[in-house]
Amino acid sequence: MTSTQGLDALAAFCATAALPSTDSRGGGGDKPPSPPEQIVKTNTTTTSSQSNNATSDTMAASSASSSAALTDAHRHNHQQQQESQDFATLYAQHIQTAQKAAVVAAHAAAERQHMERRVAEQAAAECAAQLQQQHEYEQQQNNNNNNMLPLVKQRFNQCLTAQAIAAQILAAQKQHQQQQYQQFYRSEQTSSPSRQPIQTQMSPEALSMPPPQSQQQQVSPLAKAMPSVSFAVPSKGRVRSDSIAVPSKGRSRSNTIVDNSHYSSPPKSPQHATSRPQKQHPDDVISEWEDKKQVKRAANRLSASLSRKRKKMFLDDLTHENTELRRKEQILRAIPDLIVAFDASGTISFVSESVSRFLNYNTNELEDTSFWDCLTEDSVKMIKSAFMDALAVKRSPSEDSLVLANGDSLLVKLVDKHSQDGKLVSLKGVVHFTEDSPECVCSIRPEEVMKTSSSGSSCCNRGKSSSKKATFMSRVEASESKRVASSSGNGPSHQVSDVDSERS
Repeated sequence: MTSTQGLDALAAFCATAALPSTDSRGGGGDKPPSPPEQIVKTNTTTTSSQSNNATSDTMAASSASSSAALTDAHRHNHQQQQESQDFATLYAQHIQTAQKAAVVAAHAAAERQHMERRVAEQAAAECAAQLQQQHEYEQQQNNNNNNMLPLVKQRFNQCLTAQAIAAQILAAQKQHQQQQYQQFYRSEQTSSPSRQPIQTQMSPEALSMPPPQSQQQQVSPLAKAMPSVSFAVPSKGRVRSDSIAVPSKGRSRSNTIVDNSHYSSPPKSPQHATSRPQKQHPDDVISEWEDKKQVKRAANRLSASLSRKRKKMFLDDLTHENTELRRKEQILRAIPDLIVAFDASGTISFVSESVSRFLNYNTNELEDTSFWDCLTEDSVKMIKSAFMDALAVKRSPSEDSLVLANGDSLLVKLVDKHSQDGKLVSLKGVVHFTEDSPECVCSIRPEEVMKTSSSGSSCCNRGKSSSKKATFMSRVEASESKRVASSSGNGPSHQVSDVDSERS
């Protein structure tokens, strides 16, 4: 064998010795060389003994380097085996460190949020239990791989940070629920301080009894080792043993005792304890609201119906009044006499359509003007005197009208629009006493019409006496003719006694 083949065999032997072997636990150990390796070593020894002096020096240097490499590999394998054996102990130490750090972080969060320390400890215990389960699973998966130790440490540090954050979040969430229930409990007590139902105090044995199996919380072994605290969260139909009992609808509250040990307010003695009023069910609130809504709708419908009826009656009354006013207006227009209404100052408030036939005026021209301008001066004095006499007459409060001039006709003169000569007319009126001012309503008729109507009525009513009046009128005319004749001649004058003797 040549020197080159001997060097190659020596290098192969050194490389084989430097490779570490792994056992089932990840540790390293030296295994006996395989038969091919023994053959190579025997051949190498034989070849080295037969080589010359130059090759013997080279072989000595190679043997020194190979022994140093073998020592380093053995040391590395021993270190990995030792780390593999102490991994469980190291992991347990990391777990304890993580739990302590989580508890410290939870305590800091509790101090910032003003909550109890055992609440934070319980939150940290729950997070630590979850973290332990996760790491146990990862340890089982990576038990046979020693090169995963740095990755496991990095993962453990990440989980430690997540654990602290989760502990703070869980503590804050439970603190928020506790604050909400405290606010609810205080509002219930302040809303009804007068209601104090009778309560019965339970025995210490009953208070110390554990809750039913269905109501116990399932926690991990580490969480059980930590001090447990339960929170009273307002829930429907559920009461916890060591928390504030929340009354549910349809369930008796006589055996309920309020425990205020978890709150800042001092506990009350059983004789001074006050129970909260029973909270009304949402369905009852909704039904009550619906009933009120229906009653309000019925009241609105009734009010609208009554309003429509009143409106209809009012419209019917207005229609009837308008009909009556139109009928009276037609009657006034059909009357041939002049109708005038004026107050004590003479201001005309109404004048009929026949004024155009009497004075050649329009109704719009005479309204809100003075009636005294349409009369002569003597006629104005006569009407004013009769008006004042009517106002001076004593009357009963039930009477609201009085006949002008005791019902007699007043002969006055109206002034025409186109002539200043007075037209003789007969005036009859009635004085109405209103709240504002008295008002006189007069009927005016021409004097010629009065004479003809009076003569016609006398002829129709008197019968036989008409002939006597005709004879009397003829005698009066005869006496008048004699008086005229005597005044023109020298004959004796006519005396009133002669007329009386003739009448007899």
